Amino acid sequence: MNRLYKKTAVVTAGAKGIGEAIVRRFAKDGYGVVFSYNTSEQKALKLSSELNNVFCIKADLSLEPDAKRLAAFSLEKLGEIDALVCNAGYAHYSIMPHTSIIEMRKVIGCNLDTAYLSCKAFYDIFVNQKKGSIVNISSVWGLSGASCETAYSAAKAGIIGLTQSLAKELAPSLVRVNAVAPGAIETDMIAHLSKAEREALISEIPLGRIGSTEDIASIVAFLASEEAGYITGQVLNVSGGLVI
Repeated sequence: MNRLYKKTAVVTAGAKGIGEAIVRRFAKDGYGVVFSYNTSEQKALKLSSELNNVFCIKADLSLEPDAKRLAAFSLEKLGEIDALVCNAGYAHYSIMPHTSIIEMRKVIGCNLDTAYLSCKAFYDIFVNQKKGSIVNISSVWGLSGASCETAYSAAKAGIIGLTQSLAKELAPSLVRVNAVAPGAIETDMIAHLSKAEREALISEIPLGRIGSTEDIASIVAFLASEEAGYITGQVLNVSGGLVI
């Protein structure tokens, strides 16, 4: 493989929200970046045209052929892969009896399946390189569970298990695998909250504010960097103290 950029990263679901902030942070830090999108085509094309050395590809990463296609496209555009960030996610709010098996599988598919299949698609690339960093985006609800979000909590807890298992499996190849567990972040996932609900949520956060997407991007950038070279198998809780 020919290295085309000094540093490189692949970000799944990078067209908006946390993913967009991660793409922007990597681009700011001088990375060559590939990101995937599924439905947000206009935002993806705008972002890739706005930033230097950033490429996008449409992919449904709950499907293994699409995950493999992302890996092949990334190698073509970047040459080597220093970091993979598995960010795809989808939240669903309802009590368990009102969550259909179809909805449950959609939540699991968008969160856990996408992370698993993305890691699988890039597995041999990292092993052959004998280096690299994988960062999976979980949630504080994967750490503690959330009422009325059973499927989402189960999926995000699964990402933590995936992270810890894969960290052990890839350590002999000098590949690090970590996870970030965001709390309440200013994204579409909390856009539905009323003013009173936002105020109630903020009152539960010791640091007194809802997090920004840049808060998550900075932690991801750290975990992907050589500064985190002795960290693997860890879950960083980035929630302002919402879950301690």
